[in-house]
Amino acid sequence: MALVWRSHELPPGCSVQALHHSEGDSSLALGKYLPIERDSWKIKTAIREHTVVAIKAETASGKTMKGPQYLSEEVNHAPVLIVQKSCLAADMVVSSLVEGFGLDRRHLHLRTGLYDAESFEHWTWYSSITYGILWEWL
Repeated sequence: MALVWRSHELPPGCSVQALHHSEGDSSLALGKYLPIERDSWKIKTAIREHTVVAIKAETASGKTMKGPQYLSEEVNHAPVLIVQKSCLAADMVVSSLVEGFGLDRRHLHLRTGLYDAESFEHWTWYSSITYGILWEWL
């Protein structure tokens, strides 16, 4: 399994960059870094060179936590949208950003079928939404 899609899975005009594989990698067992961090420079380069970048990785590789951070850094800290399959997953992203990464909850926007917070008092860094909300916005 690669950390991004294979060439045959993408529409014409898209490129693929293979990242390190982390399954069975004992060097990650006791480390303080997420597996995806080994390829942060590849991801950041892809963000700079392409208008759309998709990261495909196994569970707990860091794609949801680090991917948005890399995007934010490369677009001069403009707000970043994180789309999740379920209300629980979207809520867990916000909880992880606050508890695991120490982000200020006032700068995180959670919008799902269960959570409807559209008023903002502070600059939003990340919005965690569901696919349903994304389709509603489109």
